[in-house]
Amino acid sequence: MLKILKIIYKDLKDFFLDLENLDERRKKIWFFVGVSLSMILILIIWFIQFNDLVKVKVISENQKENQATQTINSSSPSFFSTFSRGLKISFSKIKNFFDDLKEKWKKGKENLYNIFRKTNNFSIEGNRLNFSRFEANPVTPLP
Repeated sequence: MLKILKIIYKDLKDFFLDLENLDERRKKIWFFVGVSLSMILILIIWFIQFNDLVKVKVISENQKENQATQTINSSSPSFFSTFSRGLKISFSKIKNFFDDLKEKWKKGKENLYNIFRKTNNFSIEGNRLNFSRFEANPVTPLP
């Protein structure tokens, strides 16, 4: 076991020494990969820990006098089930929002189409009404 650890240590040491000699672009890539993997590992550990905190503890009806708590693993909501249920609700609300937005876009597009498709409505009768004399005062002659 100790020999395996020494070999792993030597390989890691050589890897980091080789990494020091790389150009800046490859160093940045390895840095990004290392940070991403570390963050993913930390999140997985955090989710596992948080999952144990969320489990519901229920006092059993038979053991009320003893005040013993019993963890119900089969029906207790875990973090992942709660998280997935929340994601489903969130995505359904987002889907409804985009469906409403699409519906409004169709109505707005139709309204714009109707505005630009509209033609002028006028009749020739209006011109004749301009030249008619309704309730005109009689013209008095000049002295």
